[in-house]
Amino acid sequence: MKKETSLSVIQGILRKYWYVTLLLVCAAVGSAFVSLVPPRILQRLIDTCLTGGSAVFLRTNKLFVKFALLYFAGFAAIGVFDIIKEAVLSIAGQKISAVLRSRMMLKMSRLPASYFTVHESGSTVSRFTNDIETIQALFTNGVVGMAADLLKIAGIVVSMWLFSAPLGIFMLCVLPFVYLLMRFFQRKMLSAQKQKRSIIGRISSYVPETVRNIRIIHAFGKEAYMKNKYADSIHESYNTIEKINMYDSVFSPIVKTICSLIVAGLAVAASARLPFVVISAGVAAACIQYITDVFAPVENIGMELQSIQ
Repeated sequence: MKKETSLSVIQGILRKYWYVTLLLVCAAVGSAFVSLVPPRILQRLIDTCLTGGSAVFLRTNKLFVKFALLYFAGFAAIGVFDIIKEAVLSIAGQKISAVLRSRMMLKMSRLPASYFTVHESGSTVSRFTNDIETIQALFTNGVVGMAADLLKIAGIVVSMWLFSAPLGIFMLCVLPFVYLLMRFFQRKMLSAQKQKRSIIGRISSYVPETVRNIRIIHAFGKEAYMKNKYADSIHESYNTIEKINMYDSVFSPIVKTICSLIVAGLAVAASARLPFVVISAGVAAACIQYITDVFAPVENIGMELQSIQ
């Protein structure tokens, strides 16, 4: 019989429900590209209505209202695309979870008896519960979200390049450094997450094994031994989760600090009117928003690494 993997099952589900896949792709792409619109509107609004003095502002009052409404409409469109994306992801995730559990039950009925003697019952149960939920989170909160974030980052870099070539080159120089930072945290978190999954499988088997062998434990007086064994595993799991949380909590402040330094540098460059960076006030404001929008997906990618790994 042909061997099935989680990837092949997910691919089959996406092909079967092609309309869900198409809607998901359209929502992700639409959200990424619509997010590029508000900074453009902000740039036009500042350069057209707010940098020409009070007389120009009074003459362009209607234009100011028009730009303000378009700016609001841009964020409203982003929200609509995000709602559609999350709704479709929830539907696709539930279908993947149901099909994977059904396929695993079919495979379980074909497994030899030696499997059940070698593997603990808690480990098998954990595959049907924790592992399936993790795979569902991998798809809904991990792969699709990361693909949308990467698409958004690429669009923002191109938009900044169109504003000013030096700004585009600067962002291309910053992104590799951010990638190396993400890679460092990804490796550290992966090691801790593997250890956590192993401990969870071990803990899941302790309670049913203790209940099944309760008479033997009482007969040999091993209650304290089983209690200490379970407590040690709980303590080890706690320490591992704390390590993961530490990496997760440190990553976001580092990204925010880098973003703040870049925004401050851009503001100084715009105010100093450097010869190699000639930008208007509107372009500077739009680029600051673009930079903030670049690092927001980077923070999300750091969170999505937990689901993907």
